[in-house]
Amino acid sequence: MIGLICPHDGGFAIKLTEKIEDVIGALFLPLYFALSGLNTNIGLLDSGTVWGYVFGVIFIALIAKVTGGMVASRLNGLLWRESLTIGVLMSCKGLVELIVLNIGLQAKILSPRTFTIFVVMALVTTFVTTPVVSYLYPPSYQIKVERWRRGEIDWEGNVLDSEHDPHSGADSISRQKSQGASVRKLMIYLRLDSLPSLFTFVSLLGAGDRPDPVASRTHHAHTNNNNDGEDGEEAEGRRPESARRANIRPIEVHAVRLVELTDRDSSVMKVSEVQDSNYSFSDPILNAFRTFGQLYKVAVSGGVVIAPEHAYAETLVNKARDCASDLVLVPWSETGGMSERQIPLLDDKSEKFSTGPHSSFIFNILKNSRSNVGIFINKGFGGAGLARPKPGEISRTFSGHNTYRTNDLAMSPSPDRGHHIFMPYFGGPDDHFALRLVLQLANNSSITATIAYMNVINNAPTPPQQQQQEKDADETFYRSIRDSVPPELRPRVVFQTVDCASSSASCNALLATTRETAAQDLAQSTSSSNGNLVVVGRNSLAMNTPAPAAAAATGSPSVAPRPSSSSAASASASPEFGHEAKKAIGVLGEAMAGKAYGIDASVLIVQASH
Repeated sequence: MIGLICPHDGGFAIKLTEKIEDVIGALFLPLYFALSGLNTNIGLLDSGTVWGYVFGVIFIALIAKVTGGMVASRLNGLLWRESLTIGVLMSCKGLVELIVLNIGLQAKILSPRTFTIFVVMALVTTFVTTPVVSYLYPPSYQIKVERWRRGEIDWEGNVLDSEHDPHSGADSISRQKSQGASVRKLMIYLRLDSLPSLFTFVSLLGAGDRPDPVASRTHHAHTNNNNDGEDGEEAEGRRPESARRANIRPIEVHAVRLVELTDRDSSVMKVSEVQDSNYSFSDPILNAFRTFGQLYKVAVSGGVVIAPEHAYAETLVNKARDCASDLVLVPWSETGGMSERQIPLLDDKSEKFSTGPHSSFIFNILKNSRSNVGIFINKGFGGAGLARPKPGEISRTFSGHNTYRTNDLAMSPSPDRGHHIFMPYFGGPDDHFALRLVLQLANNSSITATIAYMNVINNAPTPPQQQQQEKDADETFYRSIRDSVPPELRPRVVFQTVDCASSSASCNALLATTRETAAQDLAQSTSSSNGNLVVVGRNSLAMNTPAPAAAAATGSPSVAPRPSSSSAASASASPEFGHEAKKAIGVLGEAMAGKAYGIDASVLIVQASH
């Protein structure tokens, strides 16, 4: 009755629920279940006839609920197996059943024995729901049905479209084309703690150059009087060049905001009473992003998705597939957690790369995404470069005649708005895409780039044929890109070759050479440290080739002396990074992002589509 008479205007019901749901869940519900348990007397089930009634009631309850839910689901177009799963879910009993049973017991409608029989039925149908649903509707079946409905496979699992067949020759050709094309559709995960770096990156990738200055305008009354005798073509010719080019943008950006859906009643009420469209148009971060798109003349769109935290990765992967995104840009959390709330009392970024839900979330995106993925680790990219106070520093304030006086100073715009990018190129699909992405960013006249070809020298007398072919292919790709750079980019893009000796024992030396090259190049850059960016491939070829020691142990032929991913990971081990974070960002990402390594630049870790 209270729920019926409680007004829902102005969010009153939601606020009231937030006040009382903790007391109900922590105190009243356990007491109610304890009362129901005290009213249940299993000792009354003392004969075979009574147990026959128990099994009969359980059977009838399951058949009735499962059949009704299954038939209704099938009539609504679901598959038989999906319909059966929904029927099993509907058979699960809950709190309402216990409430009805207790009311019947108190009203003397149900005897204690009948009450006990129904309570046992409710418990059994509740306990069997999870294992039965897990068996009927496993994740493998869900993926199969999803691909079947998209037309990728037939019901037997055979690939219908060669574009999705990893073993077809057409797939390799289409994949090369997709990786060779520039990024035209970008999807970003908007986080409150990463807005400055995300906005800066999108402006560099999408605008080409800085926005054109706003043309001088004329009052519409004068415009109408002066243009009475002009035709459409003459009026179009009088428009400024910036206005004629306003509708021609090379990139589309779709932003996704994720709002957590918890199991609290108030959270469910917020979702049910507010439509998703209202969230998307009232979210202040999305509105700021739309304004940013208008200022920088970038085609942007955005939406809010309300989902449980464990489904964040799946949500972004599905959104990227629906939008046909060329690149999914995911920022790394500033605090190492999924929450966007800033906790200034914690040590500055002490747990940024610790093992936790956020690193697992990043790893799941990289594992399941079919699009190119970029993980952005921010170190002040595009920010104001404010000096933060040291942890534990005591601040003192002296009272004066004006209690509202503040020492905050207005910050003038930075005279240097340039950016410098460094990329170590080892080879492999990830580095191929990263190289093209760097050149696309270099189309912006405020960006300079250094691309270092890390030439891993093979000390083996007879390297394996397969690896030699891969190395030759990577080198050919690098040279073709280097030789085809447009003339307007050559003053801003420098290609250099760094020779690196590699062996199973020199993994530290290889990573140290890469870090030293990056540090020297970034130190010589005229851009400020807030404008520096290091772009690396997540799975560089040189970092994933088996070491000779491993090959000798297995008796296989000698392979090129490049460190394996496991040996490289152990060589670059740092207590700053947890196990999940290391898996997510890779060996090179760890070597560039670690605070102990002294690389004063933000890091973009790229994984090509697979």
